[in-house]
Amino acid sequence: ELSARLSEGGGTIERPVFWTVRHEDGEFIYRGEEPIADLATEPGDYVVTARYGTVTVERTIVLLPEQRLGVSFVLNVGGLRVLPRLPDLGLPAARSETRVYAVSGDAAGKLVAMSTIPGEILRLGAGAYRVESRFTPGNASSTSTIEIAPGALEAVELDLAAGVARLSANSSVTWTI
Repeated sequence: ELSARLSEGGGTIERPVFWTVRHEDGEFIYRGEEPIADLATEPGDYVVTARYGTVTVERTIVLLPEQRLGVSFVLNVGGLRVLPRLPDLGLPAARSETRVYAVSGDAAGKLVAMSTIPGEILRLGAGAYRVESRFTPGNASSTSTIEIAPGALEAVELDLAAGVARLSANSSVTWTI
């Protein structure tokens, strides 16, 4: 039985975790997306991978004859909820795009997550991140740095200094802004 936890002291993750189990020779034994994976297999050495959000953890597991084994992975995952908005206007009708870059760890400087849904919860490994939000089309953007802790949800409201312009005309007009 395979399960996962957000943090060392946290409870079992109740949302789907993507699991893969490979025999030591590389043959895939199992692939599935569920909170707890329960499978029967022959004794041997297996490589088990758990992926949740942007975090992937891999371990080698040895299953002995007539053994029932329960393994719980500690993923050290937290959540980030980003809400880009315009001061005094809230959420505009303009589409937003949020990009999250790792500031620390092995992925430092790399894009690790992206969302076009305001308020979507992004699951990230513990560490520091740079969050960039932009309204498109347009040039309004805002940046913030955030620290993600295992098992915690961080919420960021990014106020972008911008306005909304709606232009219309009754005849063929070319706009330059």
